[in-house]
Amino acid sequence: MSQKEIIQKINDLYILYRKKWLKLDETGYSTISSTITDYHVKNHLQGHYTLGVFAGSIFTKFICFDVDVKDPQLAKWTVYKLVDTLQEIGIPGEYIYISTSGNKGYHVEIFFNKPVFNTDIKQFYLMVLNYTKLLNIDYGKVELRPTHTQGVKIPLGKHFTTNRICWYTDFERGLKPIEDYNYILCIQQMDTEFFYDILNKAKDSIDITEQQAIEYENIVSKHKPLKIYDENVDPNVTIEAIENLIKTGLKMQGTRHNSLLKICKLNKYNGMSAEENKQFLIEWMAKQNKRMYTSKWEDVLKDIDLIVKYTYERNYLLVTKRKDITITSNEIEEILKIKGKNHKLVLYALLVHSKRYANKDGVFYMSYEQMKNATGIDSRTTLIKIINELEKSNLIKVIRNISGNNKLIKDTNRYKINLLCSFLYNPENVKSITICDKNCQNCFNACLCRLFDNKKLKTMLTRREYEALIKNTELNNIPCIAG
Repeated sequence: MSQKEIIQKINDLYILYRKKWLKLDETGYSTISSTITDYHVKNHLQGHYTLGVFAGSIFTKFICFDVDVKDPQLAKWTVYKLVDTLQEIGIPGEYIYISTSGNKGYHVEIFFNKPVFNTDIKQFYLMVLNYTKLLNIDYGKVELRPTHTQGVKIPLGKHFTTNRICWYTDFERGLKPIEDYNYILCIQQMDTEFFYDILNKAKDSIDITEQQAIEYENIVSKHKPLKIYDENVDPNVTIEAIENLIKTGLKMQGTRHNSLLKICKLNKYNGMSAEENKQFLIEWMAKQNKRMYTSKWEDVLKDIDLIVKYTYERNYLLVTKRKDITITSNEIEEILKIKGKNHKLVLYALLVHSKRYANKDGVFYMSYEQMKNATGIDSRTTLIKIINELEKSNLIKVIRNISGNNKLIKDTNRYKINLLCSFLYNPENVKSITICDKNCQNCFNACLCRLFDNKKLKTMLTRREYEALIKNTELNNIPCIAG
């Protein structure tokens, strides 16, 4: 087959969003902000550099389960388990394709004949990984790729660390590489309707009344997004980037202070005490190349003292690029069970805030002033009463901090949402949608359309409400999955 046919096949399978791409060469990874063309794909196939692609902001053409496991046998076992699960839930083997990542691990991919919503792909990914118990493994990770912010390199390119080609593999022959560029021409794309049929069958419906639906709509419309959701957000700061900074150390002069501040915030985010954090930063700086900073050691120690002091006293938060806010049908149902409109509103505000700022243990800060701004409830006394009642109902856990010698000066409370904590992402119980965290009526309409089928909507809503919903979704291009 001609190289032209292979280039066209790569375009058909992998490339939807063309305005940004990854480039891997001898110098490492870099993100290129230019349009992908056939010229770039040709260079990829010829080994000049390796090409990686991103999903669009809304759609993708494929899903990749990125199996990143160092141990070769564990990596293979993870792939086998993943493929077996995909087939068990209804994905035929002829639509599942595996390739080597070049260094360690594998890519397990499914391709679609039409673009699919990123939100649905994320839901499918969570469902599969929970079913296989691969979501939080201690020997590696299985990540979702591509997303709009995290790209994935495509097969048939060279890995410049190992100098190996990332071939597709034969599942039936122990993942033996198929060293043939033409193999890609045999890859089939799954019909999107078939994919959605599998996804919908895996979801569980919930029973919700018309009055509850209207009440939830009121909750969403009253909730106000806090200014901090849009302010001081550095799109280049990720937890992974800071963890890599800790691992690799300072690489250039003039970055010491900002690097220490980022690491301090991450350590605080992960639950480290101020004293532990201070000791960690001192030990980390002691390992750094002294050519990467010019400050005297005593000045470095003073800077660390101030960084830790202000990070904890002023409650500096690790604010990374915007997180997707995923609301599940179970969360909606549980919120609607609570008595009192203000109780529902406060719990909804806490839930949204937790999805932005909770650390890996699910703990987050939220001041009463922030609750006031998010809910419109002016009375601090009312908010305290509601928080206490939510705590008594075991819907939230309140971690109260008291500082100062007389114990009268109280720090901002920390919270943890107990809402469905034991089975929040059990694929048998959960349907979800990723929404923005703004005061957006379309988000509620999207919740209705994506979490309930047409039959359920007709029972939940009056004829007029149902017709208005359908009209709104058509005007705003919000698809109803079961429609």
